[in-house]
Amino acid sequence: MLEDSTSNVIAERFDLLRVGRLPDTGLHSIEIGRCRILVCAAPAFLRSRAPPREPADLLQLPWVSITQLPHPDELCLVHASSGQRVSLRLQVAIKTHSGIAAREFIRNGAGVGLLPDYSVVARARPETVTTRQPSAVRRRRRATHP
Repeated sequence: MLEDSTSNVIAERFDLLRVGRLPDTGLHSIEIGRCRILVCAAPAFLRSRAPPREPADLLQLPWVSITQLPHPDELCLVHASSGQRVSLRLQVAIKTHSGIAAREFIRNGAGVGLLPDYSVVARARPETVTTRQPSAVRRRRRATHP
């Protein structure tokens, strides 16, 4: 089962691997890996408009936002060489609670969005999704247990 919401694994009687931040639930978690967060768009979407050249160009694009992220309407970019940070408040066209739904909206050309590498790379096929990695953006994968 792949689920983006927080579940009570004891009451619901199943084991769970949770991706993302764990609110203070009284449950314990251990980190089992990390993933990169990628800026993604369908190639057809990118061909239909001028390519972004500067961070500010990203503000002109419609974004698909995952509301489970800590700051779903904000993008923080870090320059790989200089370490300079730029924070952008995004124009969100679609908000969803589900990472799977966000991936499908993006794959079908609804806009640009942030997706974890494991949801894109394993499914990558030609003409499906184009990714760009913001430097130093990482999310932790954690296993949750009572």
